[in-house]
Amino acid sequence: MAERKVITLLKAKASVYLISPNVTDVLQSFAENGSIKHIAREYSAGDVTDCKLVFALTGKREVNQLVTNEAKANDIWVNVADEPEEGNISLPSIVECGNLQLAISTQGTAPGLARELRLYFEQVFSEEMIPLLNEIQRKRQEILDSSKNDENLKHQLLETELNPLIKNFIQKLP
Repeated sequence: MAERKVITLLKAKASVYLISPNVTDVLQSFAENGSIKHIAREYSAGDVTDCKLVFALTGKREVNQLVTNEAKANDIWVNVADEPEEGNISLPSIVECGNLQLAISTQGTAPGLARELRLYFEQVFSEEMIPLLNEIQRKRQEILDSSKNDENLKHQLLETELNPLIKNFIQKLP
């Protein structure tokens, strides 16, 4: 879970500080190339005071509670992995396939369901779908370029030329 969160934060150009005695190979490579700052130890009081957003996902209930309490005491946004209702921010699970981004959220009420839906849609929106997505994007841009000054023509072309591609894409979904 930490790896997915870190990747998402890096895509958003966030400065990431990761406090954990153990990390995955991917997270270790991020630390080695300077993409994140990894502090190889357990959480200790005071670690979150300079943060804007904190993820409590240690795998240890008592540690997550300490992280959460400190974040809240310092008016810091905190997302709690094992007890989402304890946090003050809920973030969706994200599925990405090419330029398609699908956000799934139960607003913290059923994180297991959100996870299972994410896993399902990661299978549905596989790499095989990217050429179809790219064709839709290419066709849309072609229509926009060819109808710059004519709104009626643009809407007509979107309806007659783009919508069939979209329907074809939907029909290819399992």
